[in-house]
Amino acid sequence: MAADLGELLVPYMPTIRVPRTGDRVFKSECAFSFDSPESEGGLYVCMNTFLGFGREHVERHYRKTGQSVYMHLKRHVKERNTGAAGGAIPRRKNGKVFLDLELNRDFNGEDFEYEDEPKLVIFPDHFEIPLPNIEELPALVTIACDAVLNAPSAYKKQEPESWDEEIQVSRHARSLRQLDNGVRIPPR
Repeated sequence: MAADLGELLVPYMPTIRVPRTGDRVFKSECAFSFDSPESEGGLYVCMNTFLGFGREHVERHYRKTGQSVYMHLKRHVKERNTGAAGGAIPRRKNGKVFLDLELNRDFNGEDFEYEDEPKLVIFPDHFEIPLPNIEELPALVTIACDAVLNAPSAYKKQEPESWDEEIQVSRHARSLRQLDNGVRIPPR
């Protein structure tokens, strides 16, 4: 079986890349819809461009680009049986609360377990290779799969760049003089 998988992946080896430090890996949400690994169909990450696609959009990307190898990420959310948990909603370190408003649940708390199911999928036949399959896959494919799985999501890379904190007034703005031209705009 090891030789079979190696031979199966040989024609696609030039299209499989290992993400470098500057590459963004979009593995948390589809580029065209709101599909995620928690969605029913999961998320397909292109092993060349590292863009994520839902089930409806991955076929279109394959037809347009010819990229055949995708990593299929599927996450199963399981509720822990810890008894009656009450009290305040747990918060993350950055102070944001993430809730599923339809179900009125906090999926970031400790009440849920996550089971990830990564697979390597080869289009157009939808041939699936469960991961980790280290012995049977070529070294380049194994390194690329590990790098994609361990890479931070592109949206998490952008999170530190967002402005969540209070904006400080600069020393130059403190001494800035405003001209009185007679027009007054009332505060809200």
